[in-house]
Amino acid sequence: MILNFETIFDAEKYLYYFMKTELFKKKGDKVCFQLSNEWRPIFYLRAEYNYYKRLKEKGHEFYFLCSGNSYLEEISKKFYKSLNIHYKTLKNSSANDIIVFGNYFIQIFIPENLRIKMKDYLNNKDILKLLEEVLQKKTSIKVVINKDTALAGEIKKQIISKF
Repeated sequence: MILNFETIFDAEKYLYYFMKTELFKKKGDKVCFQLSNEWRPIFYLRAEYNYYKRLKEKGHEFYFLCSGNSYLEEISKKFYKSLNIHYKTLKNSSANDIIVFGNYFIQIFIPENLRIKMKDYLNNKDILKLLEEVLQKKTSIKVVINKDTALAGEIKKQIISKF
């Protein structure tokens, strides 16, 4: 399934509720993220805290690979680690972000110009510009949702092996 969103915030909101709905149906899953940049806890700290706390109570484990290493992403890293969530910074980034859980393999395609701006604003601690010129900027964000047990399992193994 391919979905098209107008903003990064719209795509993130859809994925948040999609994942929440699916993950609360089961227990003990490994949820993996491979991201170019992590910005969510900056805007949703309380909601993120409650979300991860409740899902961890259901036995879910979380793994984040992130190529961003700005000061704001270091705060995100500390936040996740305080919740006993696996988080590791990588030097290389991919052309898209990945989320894997259950039998879902999700790819998020953010236009390169927004990815560059996101990195720049995170590095410069410019949260207002990040919000206005990246996260709320009208564009085309493609989200590809694959439901394939073998593929999801293999991608999970690849991500978890880096920890």
